[in-house]
Amino acid sequence: MSIQPTSVVRIKIAKEQPADLSDPRSTIGYREGLDTEELWERGRAAWRLRAEKVLACEYLVIAHAGIVRMVGTIDGVAKFEGRGDRLAIIGKPIPDHPLIGRADPLDNSSQNPITYGTIPMEE
Repeated sequence: MSIQPTSVVRIKIAKEQPADLSDPRSTIGYREGLDTEELWERGRAAWRLRAEKVLACEYLVIAHAGIVRMVGTIDGVAKFEGRGDRLAIIGKPIPDHPLIGRADPLDNSSQNPITYGTIPMEE
């Protein structure tokens, strides 16, 4: 396998908390023990994303507390139900991706939870 530069969008999610009333989800954020689908749903949606930048990326990386918690494909974007100014990433989680459990490769001190970048990944 070779290492290739890969375009990703990284989303930092906060700790678990109730969603606001305009969000169809009752709970958002991260906690230990979430299953793959629940973590994917909590991380992929309701963000102010730049659609063209997301679509130029190959993977979504979901991080919490400086650690990668989930990686998934990016197949498209859609308006998020109930939040017309927010988007959701359409794709599939990759629960056994080798980045999961490692340090966030795009960790920074920005308050913005969205970061676009290129990271080295095995093909």
